[in-house]
Amino acid sequence: MIAVEDRQITSAWSNSLRMLIVLLSMAAFISLFRLADMTALQRHGSVPPRAQAALPAAPPHGMKVVIGKEVLTVPAAAMRFAPNAGNGAAGAGTPPETQLVELNLSWPALEPLAPGQRGIYLSLSARADPIQPRERFQRILMPFFEREVLNGPDGLAGRRLSEGSGYGGEILYFEPRLAMPGAANSLFYARCPAPEFESAPVSCLRTLRLGAGLQATYRFDAALLAQWRRIDSAVSGLIGRMRAR
Repeated sequence: MIAVEDRQITSAWSNSLRMLIVLLSMAAFISLFRLADMTALQRHGSVPPRAQAALPAAPPHGMKVVIGKEVLTVPAAAMRFAPNAGNGAAGAGTPPETQLVELNLSWPALEPLAPGQRGIYLSLSARADPIQPRERFQRILMPFFEREVLNGPDGLAGRRLSEGSGYGGEILYFEPRLAMPGAANSLFYARCPAPEFESAPVSCLRTLRLGAGLQATYRFDAALLAQWRRIDSAVSGLIGRMRAR
């Protein structure tokens, strides 16, 4: 009688163990199925809102903004701060209007600048000054040139600016053709600190006038002045791509 009871108890334990194994296997299968389903949804961009919140956010690639009358797609990851909306009347889906966007860019890649690196610092703003670059150079800056003509890198000439200009202690490096009548507004000139006033970091400043009410100003390391042609072309190209998107 005792042996029969022992066999019954053993059989009951065996059945319970089998049932537990079956339940655990089913739970594991369901978990794997849900994981595979979530991966597929994530890959195809169809993750439900609750599930999507648990996934890492995709890195931002571009942000549309309106500066002046220009619509630009700026690299969001390179922005120093989010632009302040200048017009609260914009509707849903309308790019925000702003007066200023600042970008920190690596050189020569012109990608978002990593912490601790130095590169190109680009400001895009609405243009309030109607004076063209050639006029500013010839009418406002040239009268404050000191007499000595300096030889700049890669074809540039340099002239120190007097204290009365408001830029004392700086040298204006420029393409010599800019001093001629009818010179193109696109010709290069930039202000850089004079050697005796240099302090770290030392930056040159270049301003571009673009399109309908758009101005671009960028700063770069004075040690890169010899690459001015390449820098100016690259920055102009980047802005052109922002405007085209």
